[in-house]
Amino acid sequence: MGCGSAICIVGPIAFTAIVLYGLIQDTDFWPFLPIAVVSWTGVALARKWQFIAGITQIVLGVALPLVFYFVTEAIDPGSFGATLGLVLIAVLCSPPLLVSGIILIVSGIRETRGNT
Repeated sequence: MGCGSAICIVGPIAFTAIVLYGLIQDTDFWPFLPIAVVSWTGVALARKWQFIAGITQIVLGVALPLVFYFVTEAIDPGSFGATLGLVLIAVLCSPPLLVSGIILIVSGIRETRGNT
């Protein structure tokens, strides 16, 4: 536990900030609140199960831009905000989630090998 756990906080913080800003600006952002909660599960899991937390972070890092784009397109089809939101999520949230997921998986494998 260390570097991966510290990095895994960056993605959820960025996404939660975007969701909270969206909720302040527009009430149509409520579908993203459960996704923000799910993004924090990787942080909670990292304390005890690093490998599972790493997988959670990687899946979330890959799926988050797609889910964000499709939900915003369903709310407001053809909007510039959907595309801008996709870019923000892809640049601010996904890379920290992917990097922390890889680090957590590697540290989980190292910890497992060290205990046997």
